[in-house]
Amino acid sequence: MLAQTSIGVEWGQINEQAVEWARNYTYDLVTGINGTNRSTLQRLIARAFEEPLTQGELRELLSGTYSPVRAEMIARTEVTRAAVEGERAFVRELERQGVQLTPVHATREDDIVCPICGPRNEQPIERDDQFPPLHPRCRCWVNWETR
Repeated sequence: MLAQTSIGVEWGQINEQAVEWARNYTYDLVTGINGTNRSTLQRLIARAFEEPLTQGELRELLSGTYSPVRAEMIARTEVTRAAVEGERAFVRELERQGVQLTPVHATREDDIVCPICGPRNEQPIERDDQFPPLHPRCRCWVNWETR
């Protein structure tokens, strides 16, 4: 059996990293947005981590700019993206301090896991383009294992 090492994490620091990332991200993967919509996304996705907002609350706020279906898709996808990017920023800081971590893809392992993510479950993430979200409405996350 492998020995496991636990690392205490201050989740507020990860949220701060997610907020910073959300405020600076250009949302270039969200198609058909203009500068005003981009600013709205930067503000609202950051707010989702600051307050925090539930996904439903964020969806309602986004519904002022987007259709309900698109608001739900953006809320789920972009909160996931900001959370993962916040974690990655925190992990980079840990690595500067000598802690080596390996990102591992994680899914819910239920009957609605998509064919894109299902085969990646419990597989190491080796490239930047393999981090969740891999598609709109992606429900995956990253587990971090010590090396």
